[in-house]
Amino acid sequence: MPSIDSIAAEYVERTVALDPSFATYAGLAGHDHELPDLSADGFAERAELDRSTLVALEAAEAPGLREQVARAAMRERLALAVERYDAGDTTTELNVIDSWVQYVRQLFDLMPTEGEEGAVNITRRMAAVPEAYRQFSRTLLDAARNGRPPARLQVEEVAKQCADWSKPEDSFYSGLAERLTGVPDSLRGELDAAARAATAATAGLGSFLTRELLPLAREKDACGPEVYARASRFFLGAAVDLQEAYAWSWEEIARLRAEQARVSNLIKSGATREEAVAILDEDPARRIEGRENFRAWMQELADRAILELNGKHFDIPSRRVGSRP
Repeated sequence: MPSIDSIAAEYVERTVALDPSFATYAGLAGHDHELPDLSADGFAERAELDRSTLVALEAAEAPGLREQVARAAMRERLALAVERYDAGDTTTELNVIDSWVQYVRQLFDLMPTEGEEGAVNITRRMAAVPEAYRQFSRTLLDAARNGRPPARLQVEEVAKQCADWSKPEDSFYSGLAERLTGVPDSLRGELDAAARAATAATAGLGSFLTRELLPLAREKDACGPEVYARASRFFLGAAVDLQEAYAWSWEEIARLRAEQARVSNLIKSGATREEAVAILDEDPARRIEGRENFRAWMQELADRAILELNGKHFDIPSRRVGSRP
């Protein structure tokens, strides 16, 4: 019977093959030249891996506490992933921070840019951007036509992001291609062509969002309590009382606004928050010139904050240098 460790190891191995972006985020080599399948079939295949792994976890023995904790952690994440897929959440996500439009673009920020191997991987992954965005466009369109459209505001703002990343005079991908080092002459033409293709695909995705998806978008940004509850569990790793959390947050917002008003009044009697900020911005004594000076100021502030908070809001165990934890 497979162990929890072997199930986890197999899951990672199969996941990086189905989702090369996970490999890049996790620092696992071998898939930096690939992008995941963002078609409906691709999402379904990844969900099926989650399902089969859950079945294997249930059947596996977990004799020790370590194995029991590992199984519980995997079960919670995978069960929620399956639940979100079955509800249509994962195939309909579109927002300005945490959706596949951003994941594809952000992957290139995590890739090595030095040497020929780095240039080859970036070239191949850039060349895969058009197909990935075509697949994702079809997935979003099918979901919208089947009653799961994204919010209008998100569609509009993501389209703006695509426009910013694909400006002819300053595109993200062309700029990245120019910054690469160690690009052999034999690869330069392919790299530049891949950058142009990725740029055009990004612009095309923006046009698709505006032209085809926007007319189907829902007017309200709110997704509803069921979707929000699943998203909350996904990001927090726990189920919380959402009504209680909202009640607390509104009280906290009111407290923060009152504190901002109090501090603004200290800076200048009767000043609004915006006026107080402007006054501080114009004060030469509050400016820090130069990168190293700013770095030193930040370090001193962090050190002082830790010393002042230690023993009040948390405890830092004291240890002798060289002692074992």
